[in-house]
Amino acid sequence: MKKRLLSILLTLCMALSLLSAVAFAEGGAKAIQSGTGSIHGYDTSAGGYSYIYYGTWRNSPIKWRVLDTKANTGAADALFLLTDECLYPLPGDLYACYIQFNPADKHNRHLWKDSTLQDWFKSTFYSGENSAFTSAERALIPATTQASSVFSYKAPGAPSWDPGMRFQICALEAEHVFAPSIQDVVNAAYGFTDSASRIAGPSNSLGPGTRYWLRSFEISEQLPFMVGEDASLMGDWGDNPSAVRPAMNLSTAGNNILFVSAAEGGKPAGGLAEISEYTGNEWKLTLLDSSRSGFAVTTTDLSAYTRGGTVKIGYTGAKTGTNEYVSAMILDAAGNPAYYGRSSAALTDENGTAELTIPALAEGTYTLKVFNEQYNGDKMTDLASAFADVTLTVEEGVEEQFTLTPGGRYYFDLSAMDIPGTANGELPDSTLHYVPFTYTGTVYAYSLSSNSSGVASSSQAASIAVSSSAQYGYARDHSLFIADYAVTHSVSWLDLNAASLIFGKDYDSGNISYALRVPSVGSKHKPGSDADEHGNPDNNEWDAILNKASQNWQDNTTGYIKNWKEMYSTGQDTAESPSTGTSQRMKRGYTSVRCLYFSNAGTPFTYDGFRPVLEVLHADTLGSDALKTVALDLNGGSIGDATGTVNIVVKNGESFTAPSGEGLTRPNGNTDSYFWWLGSDGESYVPGAMIPAGVASLTAQWTALTYSVTLHANGGTISSGNVTSYNYGEGATLPAADNTTREGYTFAGWYDNEVLTGNPITEISTDETGNRTYWAKWTVNQYTITFDTDGGSEVAPITQDYGSAITAPAAPTREGYTFTGWDKTIPATMPAGDMTITAQWTVNQYTITYDLDGGTAEGNPDTYTVETDAFTLKNPTRPGYTFTGWSGTGLTGEDNLTVTIPKGSTGNRSYTAHWSLNTYSITYDLNGGTASGNPTSYTVESATITLNQPTKTGYTFTGWSGTDLTGEDNLTVTIPAGSTGDRSYTAHWSLNTYSITYDLDGGTASGNPDFYTVESSTITLNPPTRTGYTFIGWSGTDLSGSDNLTVTIPAGSIGNRSYIAHWSLNTYSITYDLDGGTAFGNPDSYTVESAAITLNEPTKAGYVFTGWSGTDLVGEDNLTVTIPAGSIGDRRYTAHWEFDPTIIAALNPTPNVDFLDVSRTDWFYYDVRYVCENGLMNGTSRNRFSPYGTATRGMLVTILYRMENEPRCFGSAAFSDVKPGAYYEKAVVWASQNNIVSGYTDGTFRPDAPVTREQLASILYRYTLYRGQDVSAAGTTSFTGYGDAQTVSNYALPAMRWACGTGILQGANGKLNPSGLATRAQLAAMLHRYLTK
Repeated sequence: MKKRLLSILLTLCMALSLLSAVAFAEGGAKAIQSGTGSIHGYDTSAGGYSYIYYGTWRNSPIKWRVLDTKANTGAADALFLLTDECLYPLPGDLYACYIQFNPADKHNRHLWKDSTLQDWFKSTFYSGENSAFTSAERALIPATTQASSVFSYKAPGAPSWDPGMRFQICALEAEHVFAPSIQDVVNAAYGFTDSASRIAGPSNSLGPGTRYWLRSFEISEQLPFMVGEDASLMGDWGDNPSAVRPAMNLSTAGNNILFVSAAEGGKPAGGLAEISEYTGNEWKLTLLDSSRSGFAVTTTDLSAYTRGGTVKIGYTGAKTGTNEYVSAMILDAAGNPAYYGRSSAALTDENGTAELTIPALAEGTYTLKVFNEQYNGDKMTDLASAFADVTLTVEEGVEEQFTLTPGGRYYFDLSAMDIPGTANGELPDSTLHYVPFTYTGTVYAYSLSSNSSGVASSSQAASIAVSSSAQYGYARDHSLFIADYAVTHSVSWLDLNAASLIFGKDYDSGNISYALRVPSVGSKHKPGSDADEHGNPDNNEWDAILNKASQNWQDNTTGYIKNWKEMYSTGQDTAESPSTGTSQRMKRGYTSVRCLYFSNAGTPFTYDGFRPVLEVLHADTLGSDALKTVALDLNGGSIGDATGTVNIVVKNGESFTAPSGEGLTRPNGNTDSYFWWLGSDGESYVPGAMIPAGVASLTAQWTALTYSVTLHANGGTISSGNVTSYNYGEGATLPAADNTTREGYTFAGWYDNEVLTGNPITEISTDETGNRTYWAKWTVNQYTITFDTDGGSEVAPITQDYGSAITAPAAPTREGYTFTGWDKTIPATMPAGDMTITAQWTVNQYTITYDLDGGTAEGNPDTYTVETDAFTLKNPTRPGYTFTGWSGTGLTGEDNLTVTIPKGSTGNRSYTAHWSLNTYSITYDLNGGTASGNPTSYTVESATITLNQPTKTGYTFTGWSGTDLTGEDNLTVTIPAGSTGDRSYTAHWSLNTYSITYDLDGGTASGNPDFYTVESSTITLNPPTRTGYTFIGWSGTDLSGSDNLTVTIPAGSIGNRSYIAHWSLNTYSITYDLDGGTAFGNPDSYTVESAAITLNEPTKAGYVFTGWSGTDLVGEDNLTVTIPAGSIGDRRYTAHWEFDPTIIAALNPTPNVDFLDVSRTDWFYYDVRYVCENGLMNGTSRNRFSPYGTATRGMLVTILYRMENEPRCFGSAAFSDVKPGAYYEKAVVWASQNNIVSGYTDGTFRPDAPVTREQLASILYRYTLYRGQDVSAAGTTSFTGYGDAQTVSNYALPAMRWACGTGILQGANGKLNPSGLATRAQLAAMLHRYLTK
């Protein structure tokens, strides 16, 4: 069922369309209401005040009390408002945020007019830069004019004689926002019934509230008044700061306030939704914004609308921004707002299309009020354009989801659904295997979710909801079957809900998924005649089914809902009537099919029945032909009163399960128990069997169904009990093991597959169907062959499967015998029975052999057998030897003097005789020496013996003396083979002398020996000495390292020895007193091995170096100081100076080319001459050029500056160490301004610092760039050939390549020396080359 929008009328005339102002009570009212009719002043019967949020202060919405629905002047078209709490008028915290009344005018500090407080209200709060109101909000705040008046006030409870006080209420002269008067805050009609009612928060340490000014003063004292923190009325001199509590009138004239809404949550985001109930008293306003008069609706596209669809609204002239929307409301029949919503996205285009979701609407005509709205959030004022009216007309239309014809009866099996209650006795099948349902087709109606239980408003909410995620349920098109009977009765709503049968239990039938549940029936009665009475909401399922069937209210046997009389059908809905409470649930039927009533959810009344519906689930995923009818021909049987053919529903194109036979009544006279189905395909099917998709009908069969049985014995024999067939419902027993035999095998059972897997089968059960084939399974038997070896070695018996191949065992063995075979032949395969086989033997003869090793023996036998009696061998004899025993077969060792061979022995035997030999001693006197390898004994059989010479530490062997020797110098002694007798020998020696050598490495040492012997006493070496060095130790024989200061040769030592002396070089310091100058490259120390050192001349800004004084020098004019190689001792030198004449020469150069320190033979002679003749450089004195002195940075830029004819420059140097007036100042300014030089990162230029060779090249390179000359050599020159090229700084690489490529810079000894200091001579040479290249 779908709703169709039959027409849409767009009111293109954009005349102002407004909502009528309708008053609502604040209990059960709507959260959006037309105009301001819902706003009231102080009213105890209505819960006190209404509140309005209007404007913001300190980033928070301002909450106002509505004191009266008339202005404070009595005008009827305005509301009189007062802030609910005090405001802090100034920035800061308490009490800096308070304001004084009128501190500037001491004489008129009590007057409101022109006061500080009045100015704050006018210029800050109402219209200042930080005004509390937007321009649209200010437009509704009228200028109030009110004359001053006198007001007498006597505090409640004051004594009768107290006259009270007289106050002047200050006039208002066209003022929009102002302080309240004292008359206002004691007015009971405004709700100020006691002092406590005057308290206004926020509270502070002085009281429960905050003090605030009044627009009134006490006449006699002329003091402005305020309400104190404790609500007391008190006067003040006007300079005591207080908070404010603004008051104002808010115009309600005309239609400037379109509607009011609940301050929080009154306008939920999203598409149109029913406006919720609201019992609160806090409101926000939506104002008519005249700047939106250009908004118009141009087109409306409803093509996508199908209940809950989206409407596309074309518009022009809209405001855009993150809080700008196209909004809409739908009014109810009385013209009150019923629905509100906003477009799905904020507007980014002034002209465009907005999408708005519209809920499912019941049949009827609706006015959609469309407007351009600025929605600013909770408690904030919103702005809107005038309404554009769009008229929607909706009426019913039907679109069936399935081709199955509505109104047909179909049977469903509910027997497994565990339905509580008592089965209805009127059912045709009380077992519930065949429950009749009527197909209603597709209806548009709501159903409820479990969240709705106990919620009285849930049915109303679900009836307009269109989303499946809605809280209580939703309305939609869906297809239903409804039961023709109440299935059970005497069951409560709660019991059904506990069984999941109220809101839906999953149910599958014919491969189609259903929800089994009760229908929605409406939550309250909608009165009418019996014929048109129905439930409310009227799109409940019960009424939707009746309406679709056009069913007469009295019709109990036809139509879609049948058998309703005297039996209620339980519904999903919670009763909505307040008098019933949330424990009541709705139900239908009993007296009329449209009758609606309620009962307690937990009470199981006898007349309350469970009449289920089956909702087809996932209809959108099924084809329109998904529901297929299968006819059941009962073939003489019946279901209750139904005979002939009945129908079931299955899923088209899929197999399905054969229906049950239970619940069916057999044909008359048929008392058998057989039942099965015959399909339209000619095949038989028992209940529960799968039926192919192509079967269109089934015919009930009430006779036996017989199937064939085939038994394959697999080589065996069935002696009895053979089975060839069985009847469905009776089954059969298969032949047992006793009746099934096979030679060599044991029967292991029958199997239903040829590969014999699974479990054995002994019988065919009563519920089995189909022809059957079974195969016998056999387990092969095992048998054993046993071997009797007749005293021989054991042969293991053979146990194997019957018929398996036999491998003959190895022949047995028997000591003393030979195996000749078995008494029976061993079979090739295992026979079908056990057997025993016996071994056959012959006796063996063995030999005895002897090895007498030169001896002889008489009477010992040469052979024997296992049966020979025991005998003992006779011992042999040998001249010159003693017989020590036999070794051989069965003997251990060689000392067996008696050997007996027992009877029963076996095997060939051999025996060897053994003898002992006489032994002679050899002794030695080695006289302190040692000898290895010399024997201490020998025999006559010994080979010739030559004695090894002995050794003795520190001695040389000189010979033997002893047995058979003459003298003491026999170096070689031989004992010939065959010798006999004991022998003794003595060794003789001479003493060795060893050398000691020394490598003193230039030193000397006295008293150290050059020789020693092993008998020498311990020797300690004297340390050597060497001029200019410190002895640090020896290295050499038996020493570790080279730091052995003491060397001792212990007594008893041997071997030649050598020792090397090691020295440390003394280092001497060189210190300088430069008297403020600097010197680079002079060493701080030296050693006696240092090469000759010539000191570099120091430099000092403004001075000329005149010479050194110091160690080994005479006088102070030593310009050149050389420390000769080989010198020693610490040294100190002092530099001496005189004022530098070259400064004057730099300013007024006078060429001089003859210098005492520049010779014609010097490599730089012509370079010095060139720069001096051209006025580029001068000498350091009248007759000295100082060619080896260092060139400074200041000197170099001065020369370049002079080469450019000292161009004019402006400004001062940007370096902290370039002083005004210095000779190089202007040169540094010029060079830095032209990027020829740059300073250091610490902001200095360091003009007196020496120039390195790479710095000199870089400055000349940048000077060349400044002059616009060719520097291409920087990109083509290679440093190949210079060993230190990698030490050139990155910044200087282009300049160094250029300088080398042009010949300006030349290396020396294959090196560039980039970090070396440039001397004056090198500077002169580079300038010469640069200017003449």
